[in-house]
Amino acid sequence: MSKEMISSKQNRKLYQWQESCIRSWFSAGFHGIAKVVTGAGKTLMALTAASRLEELLASKADASQLRIKIIVPKAFMVSQWKAAIENSIGNLGIFAGDIGVHYGARKDSPNHRCMIYVVNSARDCLTRHIIEDLHKGRSILIIADECHHLSSNENRRCFDYQNIKELDLSHCYTLGLSATPETINFDDVSSKTIGPVFFTYSFSQAIADHVVNSCILYQIALELDSDARDKYERLSFSLTKTTAKLLEAYPPLRKASGESFLNTIIKLAGTEDDEIAKLANRFLHISRERMAILVLNQDRIQAVMNLVSTLNRSNRILIYTERIEQCDKLSSTMNHFFPGQVSRYHSAMPAEARTFNLNEFITGRTRILVCCRALDEGLDIPSVDVGIILSCTSQERQRIQRLGRIIRRKEGKTISAIYYFYFEQTIERSTMIHESDGEGIREYFLTYDKAADQFIFPEFEDALYLLQSQLSKTHPDAIATLQPYLEEGRLRPDWLLPPPMLKSTSEDQSIPLASRNYLKAMYLLSSLRP
Repeated sequence: MSKEMISSKQNRKLYQWQESCIRSWFSAGFHGIAKVVTGAGKTLMALTAASRLEELLASKADASQLRIKIIVPKAFMVSQWKAAIENSIGNLGIFAGDIGVHYGARKDSPNHRCMIYVVNSARDCLTRHIIEDLHKGRSILIIADECHHLSSNENRRCFDYQNIKELDLSHCYTLGLSATPETINFDDVSSKTIGPVFFTYSFSQAIADHVVNSCILYQIALELDSDARDKYERLSFSLTKTTAKLLEAYPPLRKASGESFLNTIIKLAGTEDDEIAKLANRFLHISRERMAILVLNQDRIQAVMNLVSTLNRSNRILIYTERIEQCDKLSSTMNHFFPGQVSRYHSAMPAEARTFNLNEFITGRTRILVCCRALDEGLDIPSVDVGIILSCTSQERQRIQRLGRIIRRKEGKTISAIYYFYFEQTIERSTMIHESDGEGIREYFLTYDKAADQFIFPEFEDALYLLQSQLSKTHPDAIATLQPYLEEGRLRPDWLLPPPMLKSTSEDQSIPLASRNYLKAMYLLSSLRP
């Protein structure tokens, strides 16, 4: 399809990747999945693609009006899509009265030009609505947001219309969106119903294109004390024995690995075979008990409190925990030291409390949000300066989602800082992301000394030693003056910025003197980096 054929009347300038993605979708016959990093602008791309498809259809003699049907996995995403469409009024040609929603008790007429469905409702009605539109000679575009949710046997019912041989689907188009579309059933479900992945846009590409922020990733190693280590090792030994017995009782398990291994064991826990079910349940019980030693360890709280106290007091901070108990404990501790600055968000809270706390963070009335998995996917939040991963999920999808939230671009934001805590010599990963996902992200490895309550950062120590050595020869009196500012920057990413940027900012007379002195110290350190 030529570039002229997909020209658009929209005034809003797109990123180059968005233009390329739309062209690729046209070339793919208006079917398939865009695999795009979180925070890069998938929603705008999809809405623009819909607008351009409508223009193309309108240019044909046999044009039929395009009906847009958007499927989302969670109810709160309905309002986000509705707002995105309404904010583009005049560009997309879709107005507030053109938008209908279908979920829960809210079920608007499907005759709206644009319908937004939550998947739980869509699987029971979408096929019927599509059939009605096709019988009226309309064209249909299905946009499946976070489309990996649609690969389950239950949710694939959204595409039951594709099994009706009498239907002419030549005017029915699909566009899937996800940062991580591949699932266990991807080949059997997603690629057959939505289409194959036709376009990929990675973290490294988004960072290089300045679509998302550049990022510094601090991987911080913690060490279990002797009591916790003994408990951990005992449970690990028991888990090894249980796994061996389970493999012997159910040999097909040998073929599974990673997430599929655990998912298989979860299924076996409910099997009618008493022996296998007993072993599977024992495996899950020991695994949870062992993980609790790591996740609920008090050393994590101590370390993160030290970290937050050294960061810039104006930073907007998003902290991810893995368990509700951990989220409650940390937010309570932080509120004691930072009263009025902390909100929490997790699924066990009443809906009203979650909405209120999230709004407090979004509007800036609080600057720290401690959350659990409920915030992992789909929910739009403002760009943050600092992300802290207090405990890392074992699921690659959630790791990618979290990283994407933190490096979302914001005007005036130069760099994102992510701090990932893990216990050494345990099942916890020593790196937050796979090497293939981390291109363009600078990584540094630190350790936390619990006894001294301080972080050891080898690269920083080396630069600090060189600077002190130089100053001792040329300006010995300056060492004592600079020392507080140098220590202040130990865990901040400022000294890792380009020296010219730091020098220029430090000379800005409009900022406070203390801030200028701090930036001068960071400039001196930055100049000594390899």
